[in-house]
Amino acid sequence: MFALTTIGQSPRDQGHEAVRLLTRRMEHPDAPLELVDAASALVVRSSTAPPR
Repeated sequence: MFALTTIGQSPRDQGHEAVRLLTRRMEHPDAPLELVDAASALVVRSSTAPPR
């Protein structure tokens, strides 16, 4: 199997944040939009070559 380098994210945390934002929007429809930074990490696997 080919191991691709990818971006690791937490679907569980993203789901919790989505529910929180949706609940907030439903309770306060006129509130300003909220920007959220999702945590992520580069997962280096065998598809990444060393620097030249």
